[in-house]
This record gives sequence, structure tokens and C-alpha cells, in this order.
Amino acid sequence: MADLPQIDEIQALLHPSKPTSDRSFAYESLLRLQQVSADDPSLAARSRLLLPLVLSDIRSHDEETSAQALKCLGFMIYHPMHVASIPEMEAHLVVEALVELITTTKMKVGIGKRVFFSFLFF
Repeated sequence: MADLPQIDEIQALLHPSKPTSDRSFAYESLLRLQQVSADDPSLAARSRLLLPLVLSDIRSHDEETSAQALKCLGFMIYHPMHVASIPEMEAHLVVEALVELITTTKMKVGIGKRVFFSFLFF
């Protein structure tokens, strides 16, 4: 079972008012937690609540924050338990955000490959 207090700490660090270094660290922590608790339904449900923040941060001008948020999003849409917890309307927002990221990013090769492989499992 996921450490829910750790999720609360991560969510607090992802607040838009926090510095980008805190946000990047929070995504690194979230990814580690996702990796060790991939099949935990409580983590899937709590991660879904972070989806609006993740979608916002993949558009961040801070490259590190954007990359870390994209990794967490990739995890969410790759693992069946996580992707199943995303309602249809939010799934449309995920696709729209990824399309926007692909079409507007300056790092097309790196981002394009990550997004392409994420779509393979979506």
C-alpha cells in the first residue's frame, strides 16, 4: 500500500506557488513512489488527483520540471491500474496536452520519442 502521507507531501510541493526546484523534486519523489507501488489502487486514485498539476507542469518553461512531470504522466498512462482511474474527459485533456507539447516544444526529438512511446501504451 502506498504511503499516503508521502503523497500529501508531494502534492504540497506541487502547488503552483512552490519554486520549480521543489516541484521537480516532488515529481522525482512521485516517480519513485509510482515505481515501487505500481499496483496499489490507492496510489492510482491519489495520482489521478494530481493529474491537473501534472498536465500544467508538462507545459512548464522549466525544462527539468517539465521533463519530470512528463515522466510521471508517462507512468500514469502506461500502467493499466493508473490509466483505468482516469475518467474519459480527463483522458481527452491528457491527449490534448500531449499534442500541444509535441507541436510547441523546441526539444522535439527527446519529447517526441517520450510522448510517442507513451501513446503506444495509452
